[in-house]
Amino acid sequence: MGHPPADACVADRLAVAARHVREARVDDVRAEVEAARAAAGGALGRDDAVLAGVLLATAYLNVDRLAEASRELATVQPLLPDTPPLRQARYHAIAGSVAHGLGNEARAISELIWALALVDENQPATEELARVLGNCSGVLARTQLFTLGVDAGERAMQAAIACGIPAGLFQFRAGAANLAWAIRLEHLRLPKDAQEKWQAAAGQLSASLTWGDDMLTPLCVARTHAYLGLAAARLGDPVEARRQLATVRTIEITEPTEHGEVGSLLTHLEGATLLAEGRADAAVRMLAPSWPEVRDQHQPPWTEDVAFLLARAAEATHNNRDALRWYGEVHKRYGQAEYEVALARAAAARLAVDREALVRRSRQLESDRRSDPLTGVANRRALDEELRERVPGTSPAAGPTTLIVVDVDHFKRINDECGHLTGDEVLLRVARLLRQQVRDGDLCARFGGDEFVLLLTATLAEAGDAAARLSAAVAGYEWATLAPGLSVTVTCGLAQSTAAHTPATLFAAADADLLAAKRARHRRSVSATASG
Repeated sequence: MGHPPADACVADRLAVAARHVREARVDDVRAEVEAARAAAGGALGRDDAVLAGVLLATAYLNVDRLAEASRELATVQPLLPDTPPLRQARYHAIAGSVAHGLGNEARAISELIWALALVDENQPATEELARVLGNCSGVLARTQLFTLGVDAGERAMQAAIACGIPAGLFQFRAGAANLAWAIRLEHLRLPKDAQEKWQAAAGQLSASLTWGDDMLTPLCVARTHAYLGLAAARLGDPVEARRQLATVRTIEITEPTEHGEVGSLLTHLEGATLLAEGRADAAVRMLAPSWPEVRDQHQPPWTEDVAFLLARAAEATHNNRDALRWYGEVHKRYGQAEYEVALARAAAARLAVDREALVRRSRQLESDRRSDPLTGVANRRALDEELRERVPGTSPAAGPTTLIVVDVDHFKRINDECGHLTGDEVLLRVARLLRQQVRDGDLCARFGGDEFVLLLTATLAEAGDAAARLSAAVAGYEWATLAPGLSVTVTCGLAQSTAAHTPATLFAAADADLLAAKRARHRRSVSATASG
């Protein structure tokens, strides 16, 4: 048996690396990336190189090695401009997570705005889209841009469902964003709004566990049950809160965690559950010893929520002095004014997302204006503009210009015998073969119907070699896989630009050469038939 193609080996290696990322196995991620490089002959293509850098950065991020994550992103950042928008969005989403981890909130928000601007509402649903939106959701919630965070989380969930992958992880992130929002609303004494968010969070978190999603790691499952318990306690169901607390304690967590995260979360949930059970004194005894460590963690609104629960417990025991002290801890960190500022920031961020998306759409429309909708190569308008730019005359430093007209032989017969859909696919594949002969600075265009044009920075002899390679590539292509018995050939006509040429006369010269080549081919065909 033969070996699989290099591209398939690279894709398989990077897919395995992605699974290791979810398991926080950094060394294994790096080993698979190196194996992918080896399969590609030592250097990955741009898209794969950016993906490899993002996977390595995500792996380092998951184990809190932020400097190394930042270094991996910096390595592939120069490759971004020539990669697809979705790959760029994935880079910016992880860059936002890393910046947030490093305490640079302004940079984090800027990166996330870029990511969201690159994935507009018309983006086809894929797993990569779901991952981008899911990553954005988590960090936006932690930067307290709750409206954007919840919206991104819900879009991630919908994308996952639409493309047929388990949506548990993405539903968890949407639920976690709603949960953080509910906590903040409760701190601001907006109970009706808070209750609505608690209920939304509980519904999404419960649903996330029904997917059988292998992306939900033990740590993620533990968080889900802890968050469900916290929601139950705040919604006045201490029995459910206690049940969820017991479930969390049975989960064996193997991934590395930050700041004793699970222990802190269990303490937090235990205190909320005790308060919901009416055991305020026990809640104080549980939560107060954790405050010296919690208060130094910048994890809004979670940090303030411990102080908020202590204030509620002090109120329940009529200890007004302590209640005021604890409420003071909450509001000196985050009050109504700050919440309104955060809402304004979220609105401004949404406007920035829309503005960046509009700029990108404008560029896309300009590209569409110059592109052939069937084949994706340049269209007649783009060809005319390029001809006016380069003909007549080309500076010696730029090199000579040669125009090649390429005609698909007997194309009407292909349409008549195989159908127009097959004819369209023939044109699409011929265009793909043509693009392989085009270097930076050259142009490949569809002139109309079954006729294409190459505008090359090359001498007539060099362009002749390119035309010969193209003709051989088309003739040797396995067209029978498209339609039984199908074969396709092309004929080329060439003309090199001189100072005397205009765009029209240069094209006419190449067209005349094409006609001569077709007549010569016809004479050879007739002669061969007569001889036979």
